[in-house]
Formats: sequence, structure tokens, C-alpha cells
Amino acid sequence: MNRWMLLAVLMGMANTWALQMSAEIPQRVTRTSSLVPPFLLKPLKVNPANIESTELTFAELFAEHDMASLHGSDASLSITLPVSARRNLHTAQLSLRGTLSNVLIAPSQLVVSVNEQVIGQLHLNGNASKLNVDMPVPVGALKPGYNRIRLQAIQHYGEGCETPLAPELWTQLDLEKSHFTLTSSARSTPLLLDNLNQVFDKTTWLKRPELHVLTHQAPTLGQLQAMSAVVQGVALRYEYVPIKVFTERYQEVWPAQGQVVLLGTRAELAPWLAELNVPSTETAVLAVRALPGDATRNLVLLAADDEAQLLRLAQVFALHELPLPNLAWVSLAKFDLPKLANLPAVTAVRAAAQTVIPLQALGYKTQTLRGFDVAGESMNFWNDRWQGRVQMRVHLAYAAGMSPQSAMNVLVNNVLVGSIPLNDDKVGQYHDYSVSVPSTALNAGWNKLELKPVLIPLAQGGKCSPFFLGNLAVTVYDDSTLERLGGSSLDEPDLSLFAHTGEVSLSLSPEPLTLALLDNDVDTLSAGLTLVAKLTQVQKRPLWHVSLALGAPDEQAGAAWVVGKKSLLPAAAQSHLVASTHYALPLPVASAPLGNSAYTWLSPAWRDFFELTPPAAQHTRATVELSADLSEQVFAMAYARRAGDWTVFSAETPALLAHGIDTLTGFGHWGQLNGKLAFWHPEDSVVHTIPVEVTPISAFGLRGGLGIFASQHPWFALFALLLLIAVLVWLIPRLLKLYRVRRHPAP
Repeated sequence: MNRWMLLAVLMGMANTWALQMSAEIPQRVTRTSSLVPPFLLKPLKVNPANIESTELTFAELFAEHDMASLHGSDASLSITLPVSARRNLHTAQLSLRGTLSNVLIAPSQLVVSVNEQVIGQLHLNGNASKLNVDMPVPVGALKPGYNRIRLQAIQHYGEGCETPLAPELWTQLDLEKSHFTLTSSARSTPLLLDNLNQVFDKTTWLKRPELHVLTHQAPTLGQLQAMSAVVQGVALRYEYVPIKVFTERYQEVWPAQGQVVLLGTRAELAPWLAELNVPSTETAVLAVRALPGDATRNLVLLAADDEAQLLRLAQVFALHELPLPNLAWVSLAKFDLPKLANLPAVTAVRAAAQTVIPLQALGYKTQTLRGFDVAGESMNFWNDRWQGRVQMRVHLAYAAGMSPQSAMNVLVNNVLVGSIPLNDDKVGQYHDYSVSVPSTALNAGWNKLELKPVLIPLAQGGKCSPFFLGNLAVTVYDDSTLERLGGSSLDEPDLSLFAHTGEVSLSLSPEPLTLALLDNDVDTLSAGLTLVAKLTQVQKRPLWHVSLALGAPDEQAGAAWVVGKKSLLPAAAQSHLVASTHYALPLPVASAPLGNSAYTWLSPAWRDFFELTPPAAQHTRATVELSADLSEQVFAMAYARRAGDWTVFSAETPALLAHGIDTLTGFGHWGQLNGKLAFWHPEDSVVHTIPVEVTPISAFGLRGGLGIFASQHPWFALFALLLLIAVLVWLIPRLLKLYRVRRHPAP
């Protein structure tokens, strides 16, 4: 009997130990605090145990859908795997899909490492042709934040001496089908103000995190100003993650999803502040606590006695880099905002407006590019000149001992405009190496600049000769510059510039700007604040120069962003919106009209003698006026006004407008804005635009319009110039004679 009792006691102890271990394992796995791009992960489903399965494809990580190839005897591909601080990670699996070269033999392998720790080795057998592997990733090898996953392909085609750069040595990965699969569950964050960056976490796995800004009553204009500052602070903490903003009234039922910010007076927020032991003497309080009923979500409180204090408190919250104490609440003692004239200009706008642009202003940082198959660097620059050119001055250094064929190729809009040789061992460095970009290679608006090195080793192996890749390196410094030369300025506002800088025209200093919300409908307010969040992330700073207004702006008002339904737009904006859908489109004729030119009546022999070519096909202009039901479309329009440029976002109803702005500010749509008018359906993936290229000549101003007309009709322009000279030759003597007669009459 005692033996059975002893056995029962031992089994009970074993079960207790097993339960303790099962409780400790998730804690060991999930001590995370990381930086994660949220849009990269797609939640699939949640099982009854609140564990979610998430799939992350290589295409989402690389933000491209092309195939990735590993060439040569030793090639590698690095991938960043994010792990969220707000998730308890349970399992991770790597799935590789691709194609193998059919010449690869047994010694070939693919080495998989996580943060420099090898977790697997896969044999590459060319006879299999396809790569189809699923392998577990140890959760213990993953750290909070970004994790470097490295795929190193060691490839062979023979057992003896090989040519390391043989073209048949390759492995191709399918970026769409290769993916990570992760299972995780939600976790709470410490309820302290120094953890606000985790409350509004840019590492979130949600594609569009929701922000609910609540007030007890319909917001006044002063409260709207404070709500705008709060949204800017949240957007800056999310950094590049587009957020969806909802403005609601507190109804004692908290939103089902997203993070919540509650604004109000001390009396309205007293129940929640009392739980945090906030003294009643504090008049302006910023606090954070768990959302009632959900410990994995947070509630941020902003309480002040009056609207002026509330606005200052919200502006302090917008300073996302301000180090807040590790406390649950803090009160505001003093805050002075500098005058608008003392605020720095937007970096992107300043760079776009300057004549000489350092690459640093385009977001480029000094980098050293290494290896045989290096991808290079690319950046965008703004061109507001018609028929102007660009001069690039490159500052670079390169390693000695490379092949004479090595070079740094410079491309603009996928057109090769220059090649810098990297074959002089005595130099090794270039200061202000000049590369000229002709006007024909430039687009009006944004242009893509690419620096693509071709680094070739002096000895390429084969026949057991030595092969070295360590000295394949070139550094391009960020003090290299672009200088715009000549051309006529294009004065037309452009939505493409707005999408990249938050401005529709160039300005070297911040100018007062009004966000005009045409009504106080909750959907209009949500649309306007969602737009504010996006533009804050675009400009990477609080929008101190933007003030809010309710109702349509006056026709004489200055620069503004106008948001609201079409029926409430000012009359001038409505007429401009209608006019923007009518534009001149150049249409080439079916064949070249030869007419009575010399080419038609000269014989082929004389044509060859004079080296005559057929006249180019002529163009005519067709005015297109569309009549269609656009009631389900959302519009964005930019147009120039003497008092200040307006950027208008409008739709038939506030609900449609809010849906459309939510779609536009997401990934994939915002970058499609272009020209003077854009329109889209909220459920479509394409934004339709009327670009600058098809804008009427009158839009470019007198000088720009004459330049465009002269370039398109050179003979007519020459005839007009000669006619003008003849008129002046005839007119000037007569005017001088008339002047002489009037000033010196005959006696």
C-alpha cells in the first residue's frame, strides 16, 4: 500500500514539474522588444488558444516580386526577419522554393544561418531541378528586433579545378513562394510613458493599425487642433506605418480593435486619473494605462482644464523623441513653441528646390559596395525644369587590384548616362568626377538615379589559378552632388511632389497652411486626420505650420489642404475640378504627311546624295471631354492660385471620402499620385492620374509655354521670329521719326 502511495506522490510531483516547465517555456521564448516593419506580416487566423499564424513572404521583405538569383561558387542572400515586441513567438519555419542549375553536383550546399549562427545545411542536387524545402527555425536563435537570415550558396559543377564565376553556377529563389511561417500570441507592454513607442509600435504586425481618438462631446475647433497634434505624435512613433484614424465620442464601450486616446477636461477624465493616483491639483496631465477589459491594449489620456492647455499638452505628445520618465503619468509645467519663421524647412522640399543638391539631401548615406554581384544604390531627385540638364559630380574611392573592366555606371531613368572607370591603381579616388545628364534623359518631376558598380577581379580563377574577391569594393560619398543647369521652370503644382514631400510646389521655408475640413461629420474628420498622419510621416516632423479650420476656405485664403464632400467645395475649386477632367492629348497620325516637301519630288539617288530622310509623323491635338458617372470615385487635385496653392481631396459623401483616403494612404496607392488630378475607387488597386506631360501648354506659364511650342514647331517658330524682326525693322524708324517730329517740330 505504501508503495502505491509513494508512486502516486512521485507522479503528482512529476505532473507539477511538467506544468511549471510548460509555463516557463513561453516566458523564455518571448522576452522581446523589437523593430518590425508592420506591413510585411499578414495575420491569417486565430485559434481558440489565441495563437495566430502569420506568413511572411520574401517578396514582402524585399518589396519586390522579381526572382532572386545566387551566382558563382560562393554567393549569399541576406534577409531581415522581424520579431515584434508585442508578440510572444512560439514557432518559426522557413520555406524555400526555387530552381536549381542542373549541373550542380553533390558538394554543393545551401547554408542557412540566423544572426551568424548556422541552423541548417541543405544539399543542392542539380538532378532535382527544383528547390522545395521546409525547415524549422529555432525560436531561441531569434532575438528581439531585426534578425539577419543569411542564405549562402556554395556551388560546384566539377570535382577538380573550376571557374568560380562560371555562368552555369546559379540557384534561383522564388520570392513570392519562399516564406516564413510564424505562430505567436499577443502580450501586454509595461504601462509607463517611456514605453509609448511600444504602445504605438512601428513593429506591429498589423497592416493598418487603428487609432481611435475619443472625446466626450462633439469636438470643438480647439479640440480638433489638439486631436491633430495627437495624431501627428502617433504617426511619428509608427514612423512609416500608415494608420487609420477614427474620431468618435466616448460611449462607455471601448473600440474592439486598435489603440485608444481619450482627450477631455480633468472632470471628464477623473475616473481614470483617480486610478493612477493623479493629484487633483495637476491641471495638464499625460497618462497611460491598460485599456479596461484588455490588458494587451493601451489607453492614453490627455486631460487639461482648457483648450489652450490641451493643445500644448498634445503638442508635447507630438514630440516623439522627447525622453519621458518611466512613470504612468506626468504633468506639463511649461511649453514654448518657436515662431514659424524659426522652424527648419522640410528637408525634401529644400532639396527639391535647390540648384545644387548633395546626395545626402536625397536620403543617401556614404556606403561601401562590395562583392562581385553587388546591386548598387538608387535614389530619386526632382526636376522642375523644361529642357534643362543635370551635372553630377561624383566623389568616390575604390580598392586597388581590380580588373581594368571595372567601372561605376551611372543611370538616370534606366538610361546609361556615364561610366566612371575604376582601373587606375595610382588614383584610387575621384573628386568631382563629372557626369552630364542630357535633357532627353530627364522627366518632368521625379527621376530615378542609379549607381551600379561593375566590380571584376583581376584573376577570375579557372585551371586552379588563385581567385580573390576581398578587394572588390567601391565607396560613394554622400557629398557627391547634382546640379541643375538651364531650362525653363515648370510652375504647375504636381501631386507627385506632394506625395514625396507634402507640398505641391517648391518652397525653401515653411509657410502657414490651413487644413480646411468642410464639415464636422465624423467621416470627414477621420479622413482629414488620417491625411494628417500620412503627411506627418512624409515630412518626418510635426506639422507646426498647419492650422485647422471648419468650413470652406475663403476664395482669397492662402495655401490650404481642403478635405470634404464635393457639394461643399468653394465654387472656384468645383469649377477647377470639372476643368481638370478636360485636357489636350497629343495623338500621332497614322502616317507621315509628305505634302510637297523636297523628299517627294526628288529621285532616290538625289535623296541619298543630300541625305534626306522622310518627314517625321505630325501630331494633332484632340480635346477629350468625358461624361461619366464618377459619383463613386474619390478625387485628389492640386492647382495653383495667386494667394497660395490648394490641394483638394473630395468625394460625393463623407463616408466615401474616408474610405478613399484610407485606401490612398496605404502601401501601393500613395506613390501613384501624379500630375494635377488623380481619382480612384476605394476598392481598386490603381490610382488614375492626369500627369504633367498631357497638361495644356498654358499651364507652364508664358516662358515655359513658348519654349514647349518652339520645340514642337521649330520652323513655324523661326518664321514667327523673322516676321517679328521684320516688323521691328519697319516700325522702329517710323517711331523714331515720329518722336523727332514731336520733340523737334519744323520752324
